[in-house]
Amino acid sequence: MRSEAIRQEACRLGLAEKLLLVADLWDSIALGNSELPLPDWQKRELDKRYEDYTNCEN
Repeated sequence: MRSEAIRQEACRLGLAEKLLLVADLWDSIALGNSELPLPDWQKRELDKRYEDYTNCEN
């Protein structure tokens, strides 16, 4: 189904149905999160920030 057709169908839904659809979409994105590539430079930066965070004395 093309995005415009999906958009038109979504416009016909009531508020509660739209909210359920959004929740379902977010859940499906979260399940596929492992499919997103993480470049090495970004992983190094995240590791550095995590190390800085865990070494903080607050």
